[in-house]
Amino acid sequence: MDAELGHKVTELVLDCAHDGTLTIRTVLFIRANDMSRLAPYPNHVPGTDLSGNGRVTMGAAKLWADGDPRGHTGYFLEPYPFVDPAKGADYRGEFLYTVDELVEKILPIHKAGWQIAIHANGDGGIEIVTQAYERLQQLHPRPNARHLVIHCQYPSYSQLQRLKAAGAYPCFFISPLYHWGEIHAGYVGADRVARFCPCHDADELGLPYNLHTDAPITPVDPLIQVCTAVTRTSRKGTVYGPDQAVTVMSALKAVTIHAAFPKFEEHVKGSLTPGKYADMVLLAENPLKVALEHIKDIAVLRTYVGGDVVYSRS
Repeated sequence: MDAELGHKVTELVLDCAHDGTLTIRTVLFIRANDMSRLAPYPNHVPGTDLSGNGRVTMGAAKLWADGDPRGHTGYFLEPYPFVDPAKGADYRGEFLYTVDELVEKILPIHKAGWQIAIHANGDGGIEIVTQAYERLQQLHPRPNARHLVIHCQYPSYSQLQRLKAAGAYPCFFISPLYHWGEIHAGYVGADRVARFCPCHDADELGLPYNLHTDAPITPVDPLIQVCTAVTRTSRKGTVYGPDQAVTVMSALKAVTIHAAFPKFEEHVKGSLTPGKYADMVLLAENPLKVALEHIKDIAVLRTYVGGDVVYSRS
């Protein structure tokens, strides 16, 4: 998507926000291969209300560092455990930039005050991004920049430590563990999948993380994410890395208040607090009181945005 088309999409989303047809709150991430793509967005401070009614806010400048392990393009520090004659026994996936190249690309974006979000799945891709974020803060310190690693599926414990030290945060794409756990295990090895989106490690480090769906890649269903984070179980019943399971409350925070935090919106979203938007759901059952494996099956009876009902099951 070029800059002109991207700006037209922004205008369309804003038009829908103004005429009432946008019934959900939307955060815009702007594809940022270079600074020219960001030029149409002078009001780029993350969390800025672009629509005037809280329906559309500004997010981060978005880039990619590697691909997807399911496509053998996620970049790892060690080879994939399969031997593909076309790729060779030492094949580790694909990366788009070296650390120096990535720093050169994102340093002007960082200096301009943008929040940065970079897609990285394999520990090799995450290592490139982690080093780049560390370098940014060395070259141009910016407290509370809240740069993000999008998906962050296979980070090591030490990488999470370093992200925290750099003031950066993981956005875990955990639902593939439920939908395709066995596929991931076949491609990257069961040992690696045991650390897929290591929520427990992040909790232990005091590192706020969110859980997202990467829609339309997986369905927009926060309860599947919560259930997966607490059970570490695929839909076929395989358990991967039970030591990375977290409490139900921790997983609920990851789709509420800790989902608002990376977007600089914790002051208006994420908890039922006076002065915040009245955005909430009414569930048929209490996720804190049902069997863990049942959390994903809890029915949503009603959804409210700004106190208005935008969905009702009956």
